[in-house]
Amino acid sequence: MASVINVHKEEIMARFGGMGFHNTEAGLYRKMSDRQFNEVVGKVFHELSPGFSRMWGGFPTWTKKEMDDFAEYCEKTHCKTGTTIYLTGRTVRYHTDEEFTEYAKNVADRLEYLIVEKGIKNIQIYCMSNELSLDDWGDLNFEMATFKKYHTYLYNEFRKRGLPVRLLATDASPMERWETIEWAIANGMVPISGVFGGHHYVNDFEPEDLDFYKIFWRHCYDVVQMLLPHERRFILGEFGLAQMFKQGFRSINGVKMDVCHAFFNGKEAYSALQITEMSLAAMNAGVYATALWTFTDIPNPEGMASRLNKWGLTRWDGEDFSARDWLYAYGLLVKYLKANGKPFTIQTEDYLLRSGGIMNDDGTFSLAIVNRHKEQTELEVVLDNFRADKKVRLY
Repeated sequence: MASVINVHKEEIMARFGGMGFHNTEAGLYRKMSDRQFNEVVGKVFHELSPGFSRMWGGFPTWTKKEMDDFAEYCEKTHCKTGTTIYLTGRTVRYHTDEEFTEYAKNVADRLEYLIVEKGIKNIQIYCMSNELSLDDWGDLNFEMATFKKYHTYLYNEFRKRGLPVRLLATDASPMERWETIEWAIANGMVPISGVFGGHHYVNDFEPEDLDFYKIFWRHCYDVVQMLLPHERRFILGEFGLAQMFKQGFRSINGVKMDVCHAFFNGKEAYSALQITEMSLAAMNAGVYATALWTFTDIPNPEGMASRLNKWGLTRWDGEDFSARDWLYAYGLLVKYLKANGKPFTIQTEDYLLRSGGIMNDDGTFSLAIVNRHKEQTELEVVLDNFRADKKVRLY
């Protein structure tokens, strides 16, 4: 007997911001060979054409050369694909009004240079701190009034200049710390925050776990509903498997590696289902956009017997730029669940089928299905009030 999936045109949200990546490699553009960029990084980016991207940037100490390199990378990638850029910065602890004022001016100067002078108009969202870090990781989880203070100075400076950048709060990680968004709402941060966001990495659920989907969906849904009365969207700014600070370095074939726990243990292909489920769960819960950690690896440091940040869809290990299995799972979601589409409502009584999709303005649509049965499953997809004059392609 076939499992039935009912697809309704009823929209989950008016517009979807798209799926994409944290593009760490943007700051390493000058280290790429022409072959790596033209045949791998740039080529794959154009083919997937992500709707959303999170990147390091907007530092108060960013140099002109660093910004020019960043702009050239964006011109060849994000500007060609129309990808929205969310920048997250870092800073130091300030104490006086003069210090905060100068800090806000420095950030605004640099964003203005990139957006106005260099024409990188894709930069639309900014957060002053990655995962509420200041002196150490996550400090501001326990100093939310301090986070609000930085945020307020930036908001006032951006507004004074007419800078078209929305501030994001709170960028907290993991999902258990998304409660900081509740604090932000209760303490007057909605008027100075154009969008809200958080991160999550899966540490406590193996790729085989069948319950994680509904648990993650519920966490996302609760935040989306919390923000709905305030007309603010929620973004999943980073997501992936196993946080670095918990996982740490692993010794693989005698080499210390900062690497996703699902790599090098036979679970890479299977874990691709889990990250696909995470993004579908987020979209189905009403999350506006998602960014996977990360797009490509970063290169190995010189003079160190270790490998850093091996989490990408494509490798960067010497001259090995080959693709990982995730490219053919999450990569397809990025490619076909486009930004500005309208996510539609899906119903099924089969607990082991997870699906999601969007309707484009031209009437075309994409539907993704993850089958968690251990065997092939016969499906019946019922389309409610869809146009029937479009060709159907199956992947």
